[in-house]
Amino acid sequence: MSFFLFLNSLLIWLFIELFLWALFRWLRADFQWLVMGVDKNPVMNKLGLKKFFEKGWDSELGWVRKPYTTGMEKGRNSKKTQFSINKYGARSNPGYDNQDARISLFGDSYAFSRQVDDNKTWAHMVSKRLNENILNFGVGNYGLDQALLKLKREQKNRKTELYIIMVVPETICRVQSAWKHYSEYGNVFAFKPRFVLEENGLVLIPNIINTKEKFFKYEDYLDTVKSNDYFYQTKFLKDILTFPFLYTFLRSLKRNGPLVFSLLRTKFFKDQGLVSLPFQKIIRNNHLISMSLYRNKDSLKLMLALVAECKKITNNSKFLFCMTPQLQDIELLKKNGVYYDNFLKEASKITPVLDLTDVLIAQDDIGKCYVNDIYGGHLSDYGNKVIAQNISEKIDNMFTHKRFQK
Repeated sequence: MSFFLFLNSLLIWLFIELFLWALFRWLRADFQWLVMGVDKNPVMNKLGLKKFFEKGWDSELGWVRKPYTTGMEKGRNSKKTQFSINKYGARSNPGYDNQDARISLFGDSYAFSRQVDDNKTWAHMVSKRLNENILNFGVGNYGLDQALLKLKREQKNRKTELYIIMVVPETICRVQSAWKHYSEYGNVFAFKPRFVLEENGLVLIPNIINTKEKFFKYEDYLDTVKSNDYFYQTKFLKDILTFPFLYTFLRSLKRNGPLVFSLLRTKFFKDQGLVSLPFQKIIRNNHLISMSLYRNKDSLKLMLALVAECKKITNNSKFLFCMTPQLQDIELLKKNGVYYDNFLKEASKITPVLDLTDVLIAQDDIGKCYVNDIYGGHLSDYGNKVIAQNISEKIDNMFTHKRFQK
C-alpha cells in the first residue's frame, strides 16, 4: 500500500513539474525577465551581434555611440524621435556642432537624453541658454564606472573647462556588474568593465569579452565573469526557475509569484492596460535593489571612490556630478525619502553636486516630465526643459557669468 502511495505521490509531483516547466516556458517566450535554465548560457544571436558590432560594441567600455551613426525611437505618445552622432562620437547639438566646446557631458541615457530629438535634449537647451557647445558623450545604460572611463578617454582627445557626469540612482547597481545579463536578464551582449575598491584604492577589472571572437565562446570566460559580478549570486541564481521547478518557484515566490500572475493576466485578458504591468514589476524591483544598496557601506564607498576618481582625472578643470531620478524613483522617494541623500552629501565634499530630485518632484504634473513607457520613464521634452534651466544656473554659479558670454 505504501508503495502505491509513494508511486502516486511521485506521479503527481512529476505532473506538477511538467506543468510548471511548460507554463514557465510558455510565459518566458514573450518575457525575457522570467529566467530559466537556458538563460545560464544563452545563445548569442548572430544577426544581433553583427548589428551590435557595427553600431555599438567597444572592446574596453562594452558599448558606445559610434561616430556618424543614427537611430530612431518612440517618445511621448509613440511619437518617433531621432538622434544622430557626430564625428567625435558625441550626440549632435544642432547649431553648435562646429563651435569649440568648453563643456563635456558623460553618463547614461539621462545624460544622452534618450527618447527626444537632438534639438530637445537638456544639453542642447543649456547650449542655447549659455551660447556654448556641449559635447554630449552620454551612452544608454552606462554606469558611473563606464562614464569615468569614457571621460578619461575623451579627455586625451580634447580637454574642456567643465566636465559633467549625469547618472540615475540605479548606477549603484550598474557599477557592480560585469555582465548586464545577470541583473537585466536578456541583455546578453552587455559585457563591461568594472572597478573594485581595495585597500590601496580603486582597481580596474577590464572587460573580459574584449574581442569579437570571444563572444562566440563566451562560456569559456563565465567563471571569471561570475566572480566579478555582484548580481550573479545575489539576484540571478535566486530568481532563476530550474528543476525542481516547484522548489525554485516557491523559493523565489516573492519575486516570481506576482510576475507569473501578471503575465497570466496579460496572456488571458487582452487588455492593453495590462501589457506593461509585468515589466513595471521588474523595474520596481530593480529600484528596490538600488535603494538597499545605498544603505550598504561597501557599495557607498565604491560609489564615492568613483566620484573622487572622476574629480582627480579632470585635473585643473571643473567637475560637476548630477543625479537625476527616474520616474519609478519618484514613487519610492515619496514613500521613503531621498534614499541616496547620504551618498550625495558625502559626494558634495568631493566635488560640486547637483541633485535634480527636488526640481522634478516640485512639478505639478510629474508625469508630464517623463515618457512613461516600457523603458521606465525617460525625461520628456518638457522634463529636459525643466532640468536645463537648473543646470544652466548651476554652471553659471560655477563660472563667472562674463566668462560664458561671447
